[in-house]
Amino acid sequence: MNLYEAISVRKSIRKFEKREIEKGLIEKLKRFTKELQPIFFHISTEIFFHNIQEEMPIKKGRFCVEAPYYISILSENSKEGQINAGFLMEQIVLFLTCHGIATCYQGSVHFFADYRKGSVKKEWIVIAAGYPIPYLYREENDARRIPLAEQCYFKEEAGKQIITILKAANLAPSAFNQQPWKFLVYTNRIHVMTRKETIFSKQFQINYFVDTGIALAHMAIAADELWLDMEWKVLENIQNQNLKRNYYTITMIIK
Repeated sequence: MNLYEAISVRKSIRKFEKREIEKGLIEKLKRFTKELQPIFFHISTEIFFHNIQEEMPIKKGRFCVEAPYYISILSENSKEGQINAGFLMEQIVLFLTCHGIATCYQGSVHFFADYRKGSVKKEWIVIAAGYPIPYLYREENDARRIPLAEQCYFKEEAGKQIITILKAANLAPSAFNQQPWKFLVYTNRIHVMTRKETIFSKQFQINYFVDTGIALAHMAIAADELWLDMEWKVLENIQNQNLKRNYYTITMIIK
């Protein structure tokens, strides 16, 4: 199984075995994370691995999942920092899925005391990880997602490759399954939009740009699977537009 194949079968697991992950796999995971490339290279991002036998979280909310391991990402307090965090973490999640390790995104678990206190970096995202109880994978049709047609505005005819990328993006997990992204689709490019803050997102402290970063990871993985040469670009002529319900986020350009 590769990362693209893992997109279709990965699901959130909320019960884990207590046994340790083999040291060889942990070292392989750490090597994998060192090779990951963010979307925004000028934004500093750090990845931390937490063994619950050695380190307890400083904060656990009501939606916390008990697991033997957690992984957290710290990045700059900016839109780009959030996007990088989601983009990198989802690749880690899919890597673990490929190796039989279950995961669950955590919105109420934190390991760093300076979270949300005006520091340069914030702990934007945490996942729980471990061996699953009972079963790791799902059937692709079991994923509950907003229909792709409702997430896209097609300005030009999209070929099979673009549709494959969009389908992968639409399978991305998100906080409370909100799927806060929209796609403006052309023949050779996809403009990605992110929903503006809502009363719901403020109440539950949902970071929509983190969710969009996760969807962007799926898009990049799908493009790589298709052997497409692509680039991410923020287009100023779109960025400066004042959209009613969404923020323009980034554009995938197929070369």
